[in-house]
Amino acid sequence: MNVDLILSTLNSHHADYILIGGMNFFLNHQPVTTFDVDLWIEDAPLNQQAVHGALAELGTEVSFSNRGDDWVPVSQLTSSDWLQRQGVFCLWSPHGAIDIFRAVAGLEAGYTALRSECPLRQTPAGVSYRSLSDDLMVRCQLALPEPERHVDRLRALGYRPEVDR
Repeated sequence: MNVDLILSTLNSHHADYILIGGMNFFLNHQPVTTFDVDLWIEDAPLNQQAVHGALAELGTEVSFSNRGDDWVPVSQLTSSDWLQRQGVFCLWSPHGAIDIFRAVAGLEAGYTALRSECPLRQTPAGVSYRSLSDDLMVRCQLALPEPERHVDRLRALGYRPEVDR
């Protein structure tokens, strides 16, 4: 997985995104295995165009089938309108799997309202990205059904259920 290339390509297209999920945790807390790059994007037409352009440049493919049997290169889609079809997209690229979120459970206030709480950071190679804050990561984890929560991440983020309830 080449997270630096994925993030730098999004940056070169001026895409507005926040790194969430396992890769965010990996870069900011503990080196845990993660298999994709999860991105929460600003859900606005101009930003969708920027994200579309970056994904096309990365050679990303998207499937709209529940079976995942109709992969289409994003570069062959004539506009960014496809980003309005659903709330989450799981994409494949030669540089790593990418998940795009238009909304995130636990963060119902929305991208625009919460963006200022998300710090700017850099990967070890110096690529800038906006990161979900620790507080917002906890909120996302707590929004998951209990069996799906990453308890190790919650502990690393300082959340203690016996104290914080």
